[in-house]
Parts: sequence; structure tokens; C-alpha cells
Amino acid sequence: MRPLHEQQRRDLQRYGFDEELQQRWQKDVAEGRLSKATNAVSGDLLAPPPGTVHKQPSRATKAHADLEQLGLEAIRRGALGVVVLNGGMATRFGGVVKGTVPVLSSSRTFLGLSAEDLRRHGEVPLYCMNSFATDAATRAHFAAHDNFGLREDAVEHFTQSVAVRMNERGELLTLESGEASPYGPGHGDFAASFRGCGALRRFLERGGRYLLVRNVDNLGARVDPVVL
Repeated sequence: MRPLHEQQRRDLQRYGFDEELQQRWQKDVAEGRLSKATNAVSGDLLAPPPGTVHKQPSRATKAHADLEQLGLEAIRRGALGVVVLNGGMATRFGGVVKGTVPVLSSSRTFLGLSAEDLRRHGEVPLYCMNSFATDAATRAHFAAHDNFGLREDAVEHFTQSVAVRMNERGELLTLESGEASPYGPGHGDFAASFRGCGALRRFLERGGRYLLVRNVDNLGARVDPVVL
């Protein structure tokens, strides 16, 4: 199997590239262990059983007020953090980093609105998971807007992992430049990336207990003391 260029290997390793895992995937694809046939669900897909999903009490009830108070107290203690999944390849929205795009006719961007939601609840820490393709532009966007009013120590950027594309024979796909074609492997690596960069440890050390994890373009996923 064609090896990576040394310079590209070093560049990818900055973002947690696991070359041993990549080679194992290539071997598994080449030998048929990773394929469409082996990536199918074999069991039954079932809805959650009755009683596992609970409705919130209505706003006019004492139960709602009690839950809201508990949530606000937890936020004041620093128990809550928000993770914005801002990775991927920056190939949508005209090839720019989605989080930096203004929303509708507003001048406020997806990332700006994320920060605005946190400011409503004090200094809830924001953890922004970028990719090798979105990291530089995202950091520059925050810097250009003075962290959107959030304290410097209330915002932490980290990156998801990176992998290299391959064909159905397990061979690396290469660009016209001769370099391999890297990609962000989705957001399923959040937990490992959050732990690996030390952000989980720092979150726990500051009293954190709960994380709201949301996509950068999901503006409906807002901090809600009652849900917390």
C-alpha cells in the first residue's frame, strides 16, 4: 500500500491522525472485512419502550418552577458546559466554514448565535470541536469578534480526528498533487477527542458535570435549565 508523504504525515499527526488504525482499515477493506455487506444492522430496530421518555411539566406548574430553579443553580455552580460540533470539511455553504456564515438576513453567524445563547446564562463554558479544515477559520472568526463577548477562558477549541480516503481496494486516494486525500470522519469521535485533548479533565476540574452537545447549525438546541 502506498505510504503517506512524510510532510503530510506530520501535518496530519497534528490533528491526531492514527496511521496504524488507518492501515488496519485499509487492510480490512482490501480483505473484505469492512464492506457494505458487513456494515448492515442484523437485529431489530425498536422504539424506546414505554416509560423511558418523560414529558416536561407545563410552564404554569410548581414542578416546572422547581426544575428551572434546580437547573439555574447547577449553571451557577459551573456544572454545565456546551459542546458545538463544528467539524467536517467546509464543503457546504459555498465551500466556507458553516459556523462563520450569517444566519438568514441577520449579521449574526451560527457560532455567534451559539455564544449569544450562553451569555444569557452567565459564563457557561463553550467547547468548539473543529476539524483540520475548519479550525483556523473558526479561531480567526472568534478572534475577530472578541470571542462574541465570552471570556477568553470560557471558550476552548479542540479538533476532531482525521483520516485518509481510500478506494474499494483499500488503496489511498490521492489528489492531483500526489498527496493523499484527508477527511474529517464525522462527529462520532467526539468523546475520544474531548478526552484526548484534555478538555474533559479541565471541564471536570472546574466543577463540570453535564454537557450539552449540539451541531453548529442546530439553533434550536439551546441551554434550558428545566431540561438540565
